[in-house]
Amino acid sequence: MVEKGIINVSRRIRWVLFLMWGIPFMLGAQQSPHRNYVLPDPFQRTPIEHILQSTSGLIWLGTPAGLFTFDGHEYSRWSRPDSLDEPSAVSALFEDPTGLIWVGYADGHICQWKNRFQGLTLWSPEEGLPQARITGFAYATGNFWIATYGEGVYVWRNKRLYQFGVDDGLPNPEIYCIAADAKHRIWVGTDDGLTELQFFGDDQKRIRHVRPERFPDQIVQTLRPDAKGNLWLGFFEGQIVKYTVASDQIEVLPTIPDQYPISCLLHLEDQELWAGTEGGDLWRYSFRGKRWTRGIPEATTPGGIIRDLIMDRENNVWVASQPSGLFSFYRPVEFIPSSGISVQATLEDSDGQIWAGTPAGLYRLVHDQETGLYWPRHAQSLAKENVLS
Repeated sequence: MVEKGIINVSRRIRWVLFLMWGIPFMLGAQQSPHRNYVLPDPFQRTPIEHILQSTSGLIWLGTPAGLFTFDGHEYSRWSRPDSLDEPSAVSALFEDPTGLIWVGYADGHICQWKNRFQGLTLWSPEEGLPQARITGFAYATGNFWIATYGEGVYVWRNKRLYQFGVDDGLPNPEIYCIAADAKHRIWVGTDDGLTELQFFGDDQKRIRHVRPERFPDQIVQTLRPDAKGNLWLGFFEGQIVKYTVASDQIEVLPTIPDQYPISCLLHLEDQELWAGTEGGDLWRYSFRGKRWTRGIPEATTPGGIIRDLIMDRENNVWVASQPSGLFSFYRPVEFIPSSGISVQATLEDSDGQIWAGTPAGLYRLVHDQETGLYWPRHAQSLAKENVLS
């Protein structure tokens, strides 16, 4: 990606910036200015379903029309090898530790992208490719994992391809999601909950189930590991759970108001959790405030679906939304318009509430679940006092 030259300020300092920068704007709720991106003709109406930023900085986009890259200015489309028939719907994207890009397709084919000169090449293991939709990839301790919807999970180890199926104890062959956690454990989500997979020795497989009745719902649609080794799980019935693997503890977060199936998650360490739903809404959960707020409502479409969420190296969040398309916003900075109120001092208290001192008294910003933080019409305390610090 093109370097944006934006300084990432600390959490407390950034509130000062919002409030001061918001002075010239009209009264309203907090805003995160976003930018929309449109695929080139004739693909403008093609939905973007998967996003990846590689170590090179490129943004990779998986669509029903194939694979695209975006450098911040221009798009490039990468076709599959000529021997493969279209359509070539991309269903999974992944970068391994060597920088190799893996592309999974809805027809079970898998391609690799090494550089611009070679483009996409078909991966052809001796054991053959899956015949089911590729739903995800993961890498841990030298093993490369491939999830499918219908054939369970494959693992590429020592140049051989092995399968985890129902006969091996996998509860369900339809895999919705796969990820390696911070401790290099492999997890998959299915209609029957959460399962850990291990492969060691020459052909030794181990499968451990987390009992599905412990969760609010059995259908794990998406999972996101965090840096501490925990898992964040999104369920079909709209619930989100934090699973602390080390202690085998489950914490159910407050329910998102619209209760649509969770389609994707983005975890921002020690700050907040973002969730996209199959109702087209984008929500964020504050760990400090322990509450949900609708995120970027002006950039989403009710009745659509949020397909994917990532954060890039410059702290921009990228959202693939159907039918709204692809958009991004710079997460550490938000604007809370103050309608000309002169802000002279700010404070974030231990409860995460934002206070502002003004010539007209002391204000405490109000939280609204739909629109976020906004200014009340009048100072709540010390009215008519000139609050300087």
